[in-house]
Amino acid sequence: MSSDTDNVQKTIKTCPVHGTSYVYSITDASGTRYTNGCPLCEAEKRCQAAFGQALIPARFTDQTFETYEVTNDGQKAAVSLCRDFVRRFGDYRKTGHGLLLTGRPGTGKTHLACSLLKEIIAGKKAALYTSLDQVFTAVKATWNSTDDSQKK
Repeated sequence: MSSDTDNVQKTIKTCPVHGTSYVYSITDASGTRYTNGCPLCEAEKRCQAAFGQALIPARFTDQTFETYEVTNDGQKAAVSLCRDFVRRFGDYRKTGHGLLLTGRPGTGKTHLACSLLKEIIAGKKAALYTSLDQVFTAVKATWNSTDDSQKK
């Protein structure tokens, strides 16, 4: 007894970047051929696209929690809080909780925010960098100073 699965041909390749084997192509019983790239390379491409869409400022794209320089107890607490937020992001997301970083200029808020976003994106979640100024500007742009409903 023969099945269609007996007529399926698979081609295996090894990724030159990752050194892992993967199914490169499958040819079904009708002769139709389907091809795939390395799943790890494809995942990296999707992650890079997500990083690009996150609007992380260019000068912070290489910054991580590991590159953040802690010089005082407040910064130590902030790093800990941000790392905890990443660890518990699934719970926070379900409850609608977020994280707002405040402080004086030069204390590392943007560095920490971008590090946090990168880890969330790496965990296959969507994230977006913005500032409070950008949020206020976006909200203000929705205001209509000549509201037609008030004219009547």
